[in-house]
Amino acid sequence: MDRVSGVIMGALIGDALGLGCHWYYDLAQLRKDYGPWVDNYTTPRPDRYHGGLKAGQLSQTGLIFVMLLRSVAENGEYREEDFTRRLDEELFPMLNGTPVYGPGGYTSQSIREAYRRRVEQKKRGPCRYLGSGGALYRSRRPLCEPAAKGCRDSFGQLSSYARR
Repeated sequence: MDRVSGVIMGALIGDALGLGCHWYYDLAQLRKDYGPWVDNYTTPRPDRYHGGLKAGQLSQTGLIFVMLLRSVAENGEYREEDFTRRLDEELFPMLNGTPVYGPGGYTSQSIREAYRRRVEQKKRGPCRYLGSGGALYRSRRPLCEPAAKGCRDSFGQLSSYARR
């Protein structure tokens, strides 16, 4: 259980730590804005990715991870239908298909593509492509693959931890 909780906490802390200093391609500018080493939560600059969010908040990736944790906690295992329903009901209505819109201050290409496909499908059924090698599944494979391969013990521990 300690390893599972460590993975969860590490993912969430790492996401929040990276929020302010995310996507700097110029190290000199990164160091000018945040110093030589990022060792605390940082507020994103208003003119950069995630502008408007505060230090310690989660990016959209972190928010989707929390959505996945809630799904696993409530179901006791990963259920594609539940997770994709949550995307349809909780995330996609807050998006418009552009990068700098939606919760977390930035929407990645894989989520924009999933959103675009859902809009095109006009909600004719479950978002199956996400769980069968689609962009979101590929980008989250390290988190979801154990459940997909039948490692129920790990998700049992994860769900009991997430319920707390």
